[in-house]
Amino acid sequence: MTGPGPRLTVRVTPRASSNSVDLDDAGVIRVRVTAAPADGAANRAILAVLAEALGLGVGRLQIVSGATARQKGVQVSGISVAELTAKVRELGAQPSVASRRRTAGRMPPAR
Repeated sequence: MTGPGPRLTVRVTPRASSNSVDLDDAGVIRVRVTAAPADGAANRAILAVLAEALGLGVGRLQIVSGATARQKGVQVSGISVAELTAKVRELGAQPSVASRRRTAGRMPPAR
């Protein structure tokens, strides 16, 4: 695929208690990062957390608008709109990235 690729709009919460990505009931992608919004640290964390949640390399994502705002535009290269849409829909069908990580490897409670 050539060209800049599709664009996502995400709502960001810096200084969160854990890193996570969720698709809320209104269809808004919410990215929470523990990094503070200083010296671009939160923006780098946003790209890393979002890339992991979407199963993409961090180099394929770029913040193209809202660098200092809570709502950001993220350009995704090397993927079609249909593929990206499917990956975003998966976010709503599963627990957040942070939730999956917290429960990974745990045994269910004994009954």
